[in-house]
Amino acid sequence: MTPLDYIRRKAQARGFGVQSPWAYDFIRDVLVESYTYYIYKDIEQQFSERKEQKKQKLLFRLRNSLSTDNIPVFDLLDDALDSIISTIDESTELRVFVVENIHADRQCKTMWMKLRDSDSIGITFDLYDLAVCFLPSKMHKQHYRLVY
Repeated sequence: MTPLDYIRRKAQARGFGVQSPWAYDFIRDVLVESYTYYIYKDIEQQFSERKEQKKQKLLFRLRNSLSTDNIPVFDLLDDALDSIISTIDESTELRVFVVENIHADRQCKTMWMKLRDSDSIGITFDLYDLAVCFLPSKMHKQHYRLVY
């Protein structure tokens, strides 16, 4: 992440400047929550890489917050954009999913922008290394870029 990109993302890092009460609560209570959970020690023992630990802790908080075990994780380096969109469109129970490596290279950035702008996606939270995407709902389509 470049210093300029960091400064742009920092503005909404803790929910500041976010007008939606739902999005503000999601950022504060799920994405940047600082409480420790019982499972964090297990995650730290199971995964040695800090980036992976951080992702697993976020996935736990997402599952806990949304009361679901079905949060698929797609990797833009491994998965084709068409297969991601078809999986999203075919699922009847899917409400949220995570996309990894959205800024890994130029091709991934392009795929991420196409996915983000597609009609299959509603609200997105771009955390630079990964993104949390919600399917369309009654809320307006919105894209948040955060420091995570």
